[in-house]
Amino acid sequence: MTHVVDRFVETAKLNGAKPLVLIMPHADYVTEVMETGACRVDPLISHLKLKNCEYVDLIRMMAALDPDEKTLEKWFIGHAGPEGNKVVAELIALRLHEKGLAVSKSYRRLRTQSAPSGGGAK
Repeated sequence: MTHVVDRFVETAKLNGAKPLVLIMPHADYVTEVMETGACRVDPLISHLKLKNCEYVDLIRMMAALDPDEKTLEKWFIGHAGPEGNKVVAELIALRLHEKGLAVSKSYRRLRTQSAPSGGGAK
């Protein structure tokens, strides 16, 4: 997995773009973080930190919203469904706004909740 990310980052930089890796959520991953504080993608996140690569950890951001089981079922249908994708989009907008990369009104709904952590290489 790290090789794919390294190639993505390298290609983006060669094309004059600033790469941003999104760590996409799945219901099991969110639950895992809520229950244990750890996640199976932590080795990838460690690699991104080591490489000083921008990333958004949407798994931890969703877990920080402290969804109950019923909410997780609304957000995910094996993978993120329409409601889950809406939350993911809002979390991405929030993180981009915090990093000064975008100005968006869509982050306001989540801003009133505790600001979930989940991004590296500021």
